[in-house]
Amino acid sequence: MLSHSHAAAPQRMGTYYRAELLKVLGLTKVQGRVLDIGGYDGFLLSQIEATEKVSVDLDTKPAYGGIKYCRGDGLSLPFADGSFDAIFALDVLEHVDDEERFVGELMRVLGPNGRIVLSTPQNDIRIFPAALQAWTNKRWQHYRTPGYTQEAVDSLFRPLHPVECRVRKLSASWFLRLYLPLSVVWRIAPKLGLRLLSKIASLDRRLTGPHGYLLAEVRK
Repeated sequence: MLSHSHAAAPQRMGTYYRAELLKVLGLTKVQGRVLDIGGYDGFLLSQIEATEKVSVDLDTKPAYGGIKYCRGDGLSLPFADGSFDAIFALDVLEHVDDEERFVGELMRVLGPNGRIVLSTPQNDIRIFPAALQAWTNKRWQHYRTPGYTQEAVDSLFRPLHPVECRVRKLSASWFLRLYLPLSVVWRIAPKLGLRLLSKIASLDRRLTGPHGYLLAEVRK
């Protein structure tokens, strides 16, 4: 379980779940300068040891020390070329108006041998019961698109000639099946919610397939 000895848990349940999932997948160990796009309160960066941590978002809520918070747009990042050794963009792609420009900006500010970790819902993402998916899409502000196919995400990066581009289907079965009761627990019993989400992330880490999320790892 991620440590909260120096900071409170995030307000968003999905933020905590994604951070836990990245941890059990071994993707939170980073060296150098790190950028989190859509980082909001900086929770993910608070769990990463790095030389420098930068969070950029249209709306920021500084809540953790050791992080530089910037208001900015992912379609026009206010950083020089090759500025970062690692970039995280978790569940941001589905909210941007121009996917190609967004991905191009990620690659532009990524340094040589750098790594991008990007997550986004699959286009057939499904909570339980499935009849509530349309309501959930509105709650998640998925007005433009509910998500992407594996091939669509891969095709965004391939023209930019990355050294490596791996896009995985993560079913996130336990998280999505239990999403509604977990939301209730998260609101009324946060400490229990933290423990449950940590356990669920561990269960979900090896589950692949449709109706969940895509996880892209790109190296320059």
